[in-house]
Amino acid sequence: MRSVILCLIILALGCGAASAQSFHIEASRNAIVRDTPRIDADELMRLERGDVLNLVSPEQTERYYNVVLPDGGEGWVSRYVVRLREGPVEGEAVVEVSARVAPPATVEDNVHLAVGRPLGYEVLENKGFVVGYNAQLKIPAWVQYRLTHDQSENEVLERTDGFDEDRALPSPARATLADYQAVSSDYVRGHMAPADDMLWNVQAEAESNLFSNIAPQIGSGYNGSVWIRIENGVRRWVKVREDLTIITGPVFEARPHVQQLDRQPETDRQMLYNVVGAGDVAVPTGFFKIIVDMGNLDSPDVLAFMVPHFETVDSSEREIDQYLRSVDEIEEMTGLDFLSGLPETVQSAIEGTVAAESW
Repeated sequence: MRSVILCLIILALGCGAASAQSFHIEASRNAIVRDTPRIDADELMRLERGDVLNLVSPEQTERYYNVVLPDGGEGWVSRYVVRLREGPVEGEAVVEVSARVAPPATVEDNVHLAVGRPLGYEVLENKGFVVGYNAQLKIPAWVQYRLTHDQSENEVLERTDGFDEDRALPSPARATLADYQAVSSDYVRGHMAPADDMLWNVQAEAESNLFSNIAPQIGSGYNGSVWIRIENGVRRWVKVREDLTIITGPVFEARPHVQQLDRQPETDRQMLYNVVGAGDVAVPTGFFKIIVDMGNLDSPDVLAFMVPHFETVDSSEREIDQYLRSVDEIEEMTGLDFLSGLPETVQSAIEGTVAAESW
């Protein structure tokens, strides 16, 4: 890791601006410090996960924190890539951040990944969930989080729906608000980790609105009907089962050949899907959701749904049990390997089974 040298200049040395701070930030992922609170502002330095900087003020400006730089100057870092901590950073006059006492946990230690995670995509760790991000399609390949009864009971915040780009991603990989506004009458911004499951924590709710957690979904005929029935089911089930892991993401299914491509031999099937916005954000042909009861990982209860992405028009199309599938089926559709943290014998016993009904 390229180390960042953090100068903690104490009041006795004649620089009270850094020492008098009552808050600091800790980078929750790679982060860019800029000279003004704007995404297109000049880059001053980069932080790696776990790096810390004192704050000029805990108040945000345009969703950026004003930080004290190692040389005593000031910069700005997005609230979405850092965590706010109480108290100033303590230590000697010069501290090498990479040598901090408590290094960050590895991805494998993340509480949301207790049953393992799919491989093959950039991993973005957030307060309330983890994302495997598909930079080409500009949507998540999978989102995974753990939800407990206590968190569900403590969902006391109100949704902000403060949708924003995920600035931890390079610009060409990001979906933007403009991409979704271009088709707002047809598609809504569909959370993979629902904002309503993140109302137990301010940071978790804010990060749920990053576009790295969003995919285009048909509005009232899908997101507001059959899909929300499954999401509401999760919130009911966790109150009874106490501790769940939820994995959600898109499905892209090949269709019969519809159009020959220029100068390519014809095939009998094609991958056909819509895109939205100037950024060509992919619209999935379906969405999956896998729910694992964490109460007995030697033989866990599992629900797995795959709901084709079309506008449902009547109540029969919105009955969720008809969309129950096996984990194996969803793995075949997506190419992902779920529940890899469980023993092979457990995976073999549970992944091929379709639940008779939802809980």
